[in-house]
Amino acid sequence: MEIKVANGKITEVDLLETEKVKGTVTEKNSSALTVRKSSGTKTEFDVSGNVLVMNDSKIKKYADVKKGNSVEVIIFENKVIEIDIIGSSDLTGKIKELDTSGTMYIIIRDEDGDSEEYEVDDNVKVYDEDGDRIDFDELETGEWVTLKLDDDDCVTRIDVVE
Repeated sequence: MEIKVANGKITEVDLLETEKVKGTVTEKNSSALTVRKSSGTKTEFDVSGNVLVMNDSKIKKYADVKKGNSVEVIIFENKVIEIDIIGSSDLTGKIKELDTSGTMYIIIRDEDGDSEEYEVDDNVKVYDEDGDRIDFDELETGEWVTLKLDDDDCVTRIDVVE
């Protein structure tokens, strides 16, 4: 909201029109944030110097926002003024191995060098860096991906991030 004050008194209160965008962080630098929406489209936003970052009702720093985080951002005049980190349960790592036949699985290595194998749902949705839908067997070892898991730790979505 915008508040106008004259002679120490509030004279006007205007609600500013903001937009909320939910998605996954695919790129981040000190002044810009790229978010991939559930539709697969990516949008880059400028980030306000005094952006408010929240996670579990706690104030965080912009540095705490990472690639692969699920976020809800509040935009005012194409600038991110608030980021709510909804979850970071998505897994990001480099593809070490793929099995595209029978019971499909993927093995990824995270930034710490730890490897983990995950079963892949038969109806997995896979998106390349441009947000275009691709087939699971088009993925290549060495690509950085973000995995979304269901409650049984089965991969239901894969987004290529690099």
